[in-house]
Amino acid sequence: LEITAFHSNNMNKTIVYLIDEQGNKNFYLYDEDNGVTSVFVPVALLGRNVYLIDVKKDDLDMENVTFKDITIDNNNIKAWTFKDNENFSLIMVMNEKEKKFCINMKVVKKLYNFIIKQKKKNLIIH
Repeated sequence: LEITAFHSNNMNKTIVYLIDEQGNKNFYLYDEDNGVTSVFVPVALLGRNVYLIDVKKDDLDMENVTFKDITIDNNNIKAWTFKDNENFSLIMVMNEKEKKFCINMKVVKKLYNFIIKQKKKNLIIH
C-alpha cells in the first residue's frame, strides 16, 4: 500500500491524511517503524497554532481529576476533568516545536473558553 505523506522538517514529523472504515477523516502522525502513532488535528487557540494529539491517562500525574472524552469543534478529545468542578478540564496539545503543554478549559454554555497554562510544579507531564 502506498500513500502520500507530508514530512515537516520543522517538526521532524511525517503527517498523513487517512479515512477509516466508518468514513472518519483525519490527519495522523506516522512513523515508518511504528505506523500511525497519534491523531494530529491542527487547531488555533488564542492565536496559537497547536495540535490535538492522542494522550493516555498516565501522561499527566494529577490528583482529583477524571480522565474522559470531551468534544471541541466536533473532535473527541481525552481530557482530565476536575472532580470538584466539572466545568473545568485540562487538555494536552503539542506545538510546532513538539513541546507538549496543557490548556485549562472552562465550559460556558457548552462552549469552551481556552486559557493557556504552561507546565507547573503540580502538573507532571510524561
